[in-house]
Amino acid sequence: MGITVLGKYISIISRREQKYLNAVMQPYGLGFSSYNFMLFLAKNEGCTQKELCRSMGIDEAVATRSMKKMEREGYVRRIRSEQDSRKYALYLTEKGQELIPVIRAALEAWWDKILQDFPQEQQEYLLPLIKHMSENAVSVSDDMTEERGEDHGSGKE
Repeated sequence: MGITVLGKYISIISRREQKYLNAVMQPYGLGFSSYNFMLFLAKNEGCTQKELCRSMGIDEAVATRSMKKMEREGYVRRIRSEQDSRKYALYLTEKGQELIPVIRAALEAWWDKILQDFPQEQQEYLLPLIKHMSENAVSVSDDMTEERGEDHGSGKE
């Protein structure tokens, strides 16, 4: 199967999706990582930034920069926790909520084009496989992080 180049192809798809979404998000003053955060927040209103980072496997410094920009642009609100003043609960603003259908439509258009010549049964088979690979990748990464005694926004809950 040429498994050694599988990462190369997954990376190409990811980079091209980023380029596509950057173009879609440009009129809104947002970049690629912002759309992922916004979609996560649409499903997880009130989560903390640490929860977002762990769930998405993202470094907290990257998330902090993105959240501050999205807050300045009026898409996200950060509300300080009453229990722990170091934590913020994250919420989409009305402006952020209005952008969610735009993002979803852009993603749907992208994947419709990418998968246009795949029969439906192959499309339905593909997602669980890729998801399983992603989960395994998180697990391997988490194991390495734990061995080194680090915590950099891994995917573990």
